[in-house]
Amino acid sequence: MQCMENIHVYVCKRSLNASLGSCNECILGDCGRFPMYIYSAKMCISYWLRVLKLQEQRYIKLCYNMLSIVIPFDITLGLQISENTLYSNGFSYIWKSQKLISWTTNTFL
Repeated sequence: MQCMENIHVYVCKRSLNASLGSCNECILGDCGRFPMYIYSAKMCISYWLRVLKLQEQRYIKLCYNMLSIVIPFDITLGLQISENTLYSNGFSYIWKSQKLISWTTNTFL
């Protein structure tokens, strides 16, 4: 992943015709880009949320529910990124409940 991040920053620096010694965060900010790990964490969380929204009879949802009972979540389905991201941003209650919350009615979906 670090290799992809380096290429991402290099291309941004070349597109701005900036020095290779320029601050990486400043270059990404000027280009309106985020570090690559943010995009990958977003995709992981989006997929996890889609699985949670599935109907109970769908195969993916059945497998997810079965694995959640048999194997602890911290080693299941590569969800470690989603769990760490939710915990570090104050959304640990969503991970623990494994349910979605409707912000308009403040109830679990």
